[in-house]
Amino acid sequence: MALSLDGHAGTSTPTSATSASVTLTTTNSDDIIVALISLFSSNTANTFGNSPSIIKVVGGGLTWALRARTRLVSTISSFPLIVDEWVAHAPSPLTAQTITATMGGSGVTNYIDLDVFGVSGADIDAVFDTNSSLPAVVAVAGSGGSSSHTVTGISTTNSSTFEIAALATAVGGTGTPAADSGFTVIDNLWANASWDGLQSEYKINSAALSSVSQNVFSSVSSISTNYVGFVDAIVAAGAARLGPKVVNSGGGVVANAASITPSLPGSRVNGNLLLAYCSITSATATAVWPAGWNVIENWTIGTQNGSKAWRYVDGTETDPTITWTGSTGSMAQVIQISGVDQSNPIGASSHNSASSASVTCATITTSRANSLVVNYLDVGEVLSPLAPYPYRPRSSGGAISPATGCWQISDEFLATSGTVSDSVNMSLFASCQWLNFTTEILATAPVVPTQQPQIICCT
Repeated sequence: MALSLDGHAGTSTPTSATSASVTLTTTNSDDIIVALISLFSSNTANTFGNSPSIIKVVGGGLTWALRARTRLVSTISSFPLIVDEWVAHAPSPLTAQTITATMGGSGVTNYIDLDVFGVSGADIDAVFDTNSSLPAVVAVAGSGGSSSHTVTGISTTNSSTFEIAALATAVGGTGTPAADSGFTVIDNLWANASWDGLQSEYKINSAALSSVSQNVFSSVSSISTNYVGFVDAIVAAGAARLGPKVVNSGGGVVANAASITPSLPGSRVNGNLLLAYCSITSATATAVWPAGWNVIENWTIGTQNGSKAWRYVDGTETDPTITWTGSTGSMAQVIQISGVDQSNPIGASSHNSASSASVTCATITTSRANSLVVNYLDVGEVLSPLAPYPYRPRSSGGAISPATGCWQISDEFLATSGTVSDSVNMSLFASCQWLNFTTEILATAPVVPTQQPQIICCT
């Protein structure tokens, strides 16, 4: 199936809001669903645990992940403009499904634009072009802006891509901005004439891009400052990849208690792997998993305890209640993975944690070919962390009650045994407690044929 747009819906909140929703209908199976979100907030404090952001996207029974985030402090009373890109895989067509983006943090007045659309014919496993230039972004506040909104240095590694371009502005406008040359408008959320505007367009590329400059929505000539121009690219479906794949998530949860119960993913298939993570903000609490779960490792660093466990889907599984001694804050999540070894699905395992504004992701060395390396990162902050490049985003979210925390699950595929997973350093918005877990998920071991004895007859 060729790359194409498959359904779209957008909304602009004309008054202060803490969430925005659209209703999306698509036609095809195995679409990639993209949500572009612009949030303009009156919160100027930008303090730890109080920073305005989109904390989660839900709807359609899908697992949503944060792909990209740009944060611009505008010259309008120093109000921040935040632009997000979230992504999900829809195995089946969506019929009038409600998709909702919800903000965390605070702000007296908040305007949210939400644009959601489906892309058919995409690679549902790799999803985005892996070129390090993507997403390509320009963010301009104050003097020095122009009406050209030029995003530079756009390159793709793949030849066949669905190119997305968007312009988010701290102020709205009137009229309908036209698509740029070669592009087709997806949505123009220009209705809020006071604050916040978001426009999106797309183009199908049949050749790789090399250091291209794109004037995003050049027809919006009245906006010279306080804007974000954004370009990304989704790749066309390629050959099927062997090995484990993340299927979906039950959605992360937070608690402030002596136990936590994350939900299991839906549409479970016998033989698939359930991989669960739990983090506890206590130096003395040790996670105790219910029967049927196999603990991979428990550890304590500083004032935090981490734990991860697994089990196969067999039809008897229920939402696991993880317990410990003492009431404290915690986070937990369960994901479903297909294509795993049916006798020993877990290979190398590692972890790292600290209380700081800099994350150093734990690395592992693969023990088998075609391994999937799963990276789990949770932070005690309201700002959802991005996936550490080149890991691919699989599940993101957060909560601010009864405890504050956000999480990100991402993965990378390593085809060769003995490969070291990518070492990534990331910066958080503020110093906070964080935990990072890295786990190798093993593909089915190759079958080694046994040599049959040969009978040699002589005459």
